[in-house]
Amino acid sequence: MIIATAGHIDHGKTLLVKNLTGKNTDNLPEEKSRGMSIDLGFAYLKASNDFIIGFIDVPGHEKFIQNMLSGVIGVEFCLLIIAADDGLMPQTFEHLEILNLLEISRGAVVITKIDKVKPERIEEIIKLTKNIIKKTTLSNVPIFPVSNITKTGIKELETFLKAQAPLKRQSATTKNFRLSIDRKFNLKGFGLIVTGTIFSGTVKKGDTLILSPKGIKVRVRGIHTQNKISEIGYAGQRCALNLTNPHNDNNIFERGCWIVSEEANFVSDCFDAHFSVSSYEKKPLKHLTRAFLHFGSSKIICRVVILKNKEINPGDSGFVQLILENVTSPFYGDRFIIRDESGTRTIGAGEIIDPHSIKKNRNKPERIEKLLKLKQLNNEKTLLFLLTEDLFGINLRKFYMSKNLIKSEAEKLNRTLPIRVFTNKNQQWGILETNFDVCKNIVYKKIRDLFIKNNNINILNEDKIIKEYNPKAPEYVIKKIIDELLDENKLFHEGKNLSLTQEVNNFDKSEIIVWEKIKSIFDKNKFQTPSINRVSEELGFKLSELEPILRKALKLGYVIKISKNRYYYPTTIFGFAIIAEKIASSNENLELDLKVYKENLGISRNLVIELLEFFDRKGFTKRSNNGRFVKKVASELFYNLKALN
Repeated sequence: MIIATAGHIDHGKTLLVKNLTGKNTDNLPEEKSRGMSIDLGFAYLKASNDFIIGFIDVPGHEKFIQNMLSGVIGVEFCLLIIAADDGLMPQTFEHLEILNLLEISRGAVVITKIDKVKPERIEEIIKLTKNIIKKTTLSNVPIFPVSNITKTGIKELETFLKAQAPLKRQSATTKNFRLSIDRKFNLKGFGLIVTGTIFSGTVKKGDTLILSPKGIKVRVRGIHTQNKISEIGYAGQRCALNLTNPHNDNNIFERGCWIVSEEANFVSDCFDAHFSVSSYEKKPLKHLTRAFLHFGSSKIICRVVILKNKEINPGDSGFVQLILENVTSPFYGDRFIIRDESGTRTIGAGEIIDPHSIKKNRNKPERIEKLLKLKQLNNEKTLLFLLTEDLFGINLRKFYMSKNLIKSEAEKLNRTLPIRVFTNKNQQWGILETNFDVCKNIVYKKIRDLFIKNNNINILNEDKIIKEYNPKAPEYVIKKIIDELLDENKLFHEGKNLSLTQEVNNFDKSEIIVWEKIKSIFDKNKFQTPSINRVSEELGFKLSELEPILRKALKLGYVIKISKNRYYYPTTIFGFAIIAEKIASSNENLELDLKVYKENLGISRNLVIELLEFFDRKGFTKRSNNGRFVKKVASELFYNLKALN
């Protein structure tokens, strides 16, 4: 657990941390000479054998507010320190407002210097504090009166904090690794060290990570978490990483940069957010206000684009788009602070809703409604909503990355939701199953219109069709849809071109002779039909002689094309589907045991792969990293194949 201290200058934050941990967090000579914290200080308290509490002692002086923000953003537990003699001071209110805007609800209030005042004053400060915090996210936290001099109340506070340590958030560990760099230095014998709080995920020794936004690969040579050598680091821990430095230039590792896993290597200079204006502001936040974004440990100049009504009043909230002068690594749910351009006021705070912002039509009512849905719904409902809104589907990889979901979580959603998933290298696209047939009909109509546009020429180049179509889905998805139209005999390949379905007469006498020869090989190898290349070799025919016959057989419904070079009888395909259905039905989640399936079919591994890819295209099965699952009933999907020969 990481605890951030907050409060006015000289209210005893640093001394309190020292009393709890035994360490003085003022490390810089300037800090010691001036008696104030300038930069973040760190100290640790062992709560148990399993848990260590990390303290971030943030500066209280107004000039060092940026460092304070670096300390609290990404932290879930806080100590608000108030001196009994001074009471509530300007930075007390500012720090409390920041904690409230960041929606930090776990913590405690500590009343220090009780040895300097009478009991009546202590009671007065406690009463005032309760009144101030009751309308904030810290309304339910306990209050501890302590003395850093006499040590009164220190033990009680320590006991409370140790009890909180096991209650750390677990969900963030199921996300990809992200650490915001707040310090860097060289250590003799080790080399480059960077430190920060782990926002999400885990890191292990030997991991290959990315320095973002620079896109430079680094490797983890060693790890310190919570001030001890570790093999692994978890979300919510203070972490020091000993990294390889491929460019031998420490200047590229800057405060505000991120160390992320390859799956979380995303940058943006524009994102949509839900933003709350501080109730302490004197005027409304205006459209296109120029300000400083504090995000992680970075400070970036930005423009605040208000998406509705052109202003947000103090204490109110609304949707905004932030346009940044430099890129950063935003993800859904990340929180941030906005300060005015002079750096003297905290304007407000927000939560990132859409890291993949669009500038076109950004203030349309439907866009605002979409952002509201994205904010309110969980991952599963959000994905269903987006897929319902976009007929031709969405970029799944982009969605999962914006949510910072690990592969297993993404695959779980792909498997459990009614999505037709298309993959191409590292890209992934999804279309709602109920929309897929509609999409397929739209593509078919568009192709038919293109044939008409080209003077009814019945043969067109496939690439030309896709180029002229300019669909809302990527090219590889449209090609998959065309493959399904080919499977359904609505389109046909003529070499590298496509043709529309036409009335097909039965084979003539010369064609029957060739077809019977092909059929004899199919009959002999019913379950392991050879490729058309092998058929041509065995029969002694040129491939160019066989292909027209097979295309005609396909049009007549005598065979089904499962891959570029392989055909099967429809009844055989139906039989393969029935076997898959029976094997999958023995598992609760309908997972198809591929080893058992291959053994039951008695065919080669490559042939099984071709067959399953055909089933994937038909929507009968669905592939994921964890296996393959039967999604539809064979008799419903292949009903038209049962009676065919």
